[in-house]
This record gives sequence, structure tokens and C-alpha cells, in this order.
Amino acid sequence: MSTLRRLLTRTAALLCVAVLCLGGAAVPASSSSLLVECPTGYQTNTYNPGLLLLTSRNVTIHSSSTIGNCVDVIGNRATGEIDLTGTGSLTCVGGNASGTATVDWNHSGIPDTHFSWSGAAGLRPGGNAVLVITGTVTSNDMPGAGVLYETVLTTSLQQTLGCLGSGQTTNSGAVLTFSILDL
Repeated sequence: MSTLRRLLTRTAALLCVAVLCLGGAAVPASSSSLLVECPTGYQTNTYNPGLLLLTSRNVTIHSSSTIGNCVDVIGNRATGEIDLTGTGSLTCVGGNASGTATVDWNHSGIPDTHFSWSGAAGLRPGGNAVLVITGTVTSNDMPGAGVLYETVLTTSLQQTLGCLGSGQTTNSGAVLTFSILDL
């Protein structure tokens, strides 16, 4: 991804966090300060029941992620493992969900970070589903801070066929960013 495109994506994402975390009150991105940013990682999701192509249904979600190359202005977070659970009304091509998550900051000596979240998935040009999660830290050394978590979910041919049949039960993809912001 080009540097300009990545900058534009992050700027738009920061505005989304500001709007969603503050209940719709628009705040300029400059009023937020980045506390932690992890620009790399990988996420795997499971769904029960499986996702259907166009039929929305209530689904339980469990995601496991690794994040890395973190820049932390208040501690020594470098890598982490995210365990995310929630429920939502989803299809193979979009939907909304909410839940809770925990970040285990590997070997840092920093206690786990817990956050509540809400998110939406949708298709971008090129056909990949993008999951954008915003939330609020509920524990650790940053209570009340905002969370932005964005991944691109790729789907195999077998998973696509699941969307057309009994349901897609898994997918995975690259983490575009995991950020914690002081709003």
C-alpha cells in the first residue's frame, strides 16, 4: 500500500474513531493523540452459525489475532495477542457486531488491555471484505482511550462455496492497524 494511501486510510480511521467513540460528536483528528500503534498482524475468525452470502442472521464471533511492530509512547508494548468475542447480524459480505476483547501484551510485563467494541464489515473495491472495529479501553493504564482495529479478510474458494451452502465458518486476513488513541 502506498504511503499516501496508508496515511489517508489512517486519517479516515482516526476520524471514524472520534465520531464513534464520542457518540457522533465530530472531533478533528488532531485532537487525538496516538498512544499505541501496531501496523502488522494477522487475524483468524470463526462464526457460529456460518455466514451466508446475502441472508443476514445472528452470529457468534470469535477472533484470534497477533499484532506486531508496535510503537508505544507510554510503555514497552511491542507485540500482542488479541482474543475477541461478540455477536452480530452478519452475512458473507457485510454486517454489524459488538462485543469485548482482551490484548495480551507479550513479554512486556504490562497487564492485559480489555476493551468493548462495535464494528462493521463491508466490501471494498477488489472484492475483499474489510472489518473496522472501534471501541473503548475498559482497563489497564489507558481506561477510556479509543481503539481502532482494521483488518482485510480474505476468503478462499472453499469459504466462498460455504457462503453459497450451509455457511462460511472461518476466514482470516491481515491486520491493517491496531491503534489506541487518547481522545
